[in-house]
Amino acid sequence: MPCTGSATGIARISGSTWTAAAGSGRTSCSPRKVAVFVDGCFWHACPEHGSKPKANEWYWSPKLIKNVERDRMNDAALILAGWTVVRVWEHVPLPEAVATVVSTLAASRPAPATGDDALS
Repeated sequence: MPCTGSATGIARISGSTWTAAAGSGRTSCSPRKVAVFVDGCFWHACPEHGSKPKANEWYWSPKLIKNVERDRMNDAALILAGWTVVRVWEHVPLPEAVATVVSTLAASRPAPATGDDALS
């Protein structure tokens, strides 16, 4: 399956969780049009583990809000272009995250052509 940023490229295993690789956190499987993002809890304002910095709050709060807004705009643009977007929080256990991506890829697999389809 040709994907950019293979699973080892987008994340490294830290214990049993995903940790986004430096400058990454995303991959795509072009033939199936599936985009996968591994979102960091701090940078993408995880409702479970995201924290609001106490120092320089005037800078960080708008920055984090913009990150989330950018995520939603990117999701909308990808969906409009026919892509399926999968977002996984970095704190999700690796087996669960992999299962989510695998099931999405399986659901995006085109149905095999039948003899009747080939004649159309």
